[in-house]
Amino acid sequence: MGMSISNGTRLLFVSDCLNMPTCTNASDIGIGAQCGTLPLRESWAAFMARWWLWHLVSLSIVSYKVRTYPKELRWLALLNLLSLWSCIWTGYQQDKAHWPSLNQTVQSYSHYVASVVVFVTFFTETITLWEPTRLMGAVYGGVVALYLLLFVIAMTGAIPDTGIPYIKQHIEIPLEYVVLALHLVVCWKKHPTFANSKWRPWLCCNDCCLCCCKGLDRHWANQAV
Repeated sequence: MGMSISNGTRLLFVSDCLNMPTCTNASDIGIGAQCGTLPLRESWAAFMARWWLWHLVSLSIVSYKVRTYPKELRWLALLNLLSLWSCIWTGYQQDKAHWPSLNQTVQSYSHYVASVVVFVTFFTETITLWEPTRLMGAVYGGVVALYLLLFVIAMTGAIPDTGIPYIKQHIEIPLEYVVLALHLVVCWKKHPTFANSKWRPWLCCNDCCLCCCKGLDRHWANQAV
């Protein structure tokens, strides 16, 4: 985030922190020019440092889950890694045209899909494994739904520019950080009691989710012995 702000980013979506939204040619920068007021792309050294840090953060999250989850759920940690890295890779634009010109392309749609997968995965893990309560489901689900709704509305141009730095018309940006941070905070808070003898995930629909986690029912049965 600090790197993007210091380089002159216009917005502070998580995507703008993963990959700095820049222009590749100085001649295209300026009012009325192709890139508008976007900054010139960052140095390759800064880009490599940014990617190294974000890949390391993703690996740290996944490593934590691999060590914590029963073996029947470790595939979920790998799904986390794939979706998080997909967000980074599909947002790449260091030697490409600036992001607005990538709208309605395979790359931009892939980035949106990867982002939704991260949101859905974090939400599902939180309310089924880490904090399986109706309150958490309602609160977290409400935040995710509100973020997605405001994002769609903002993309249609229906929300005016608020004048708030790094937010502009995208008033949903703070909620994006809430969605991601809430999951990580809950994981940290619940770690001491996760998967102990009193733990039982909410698998919904008469445990139909066991089809994705074969043997998980035996895991908590053994924990209770």
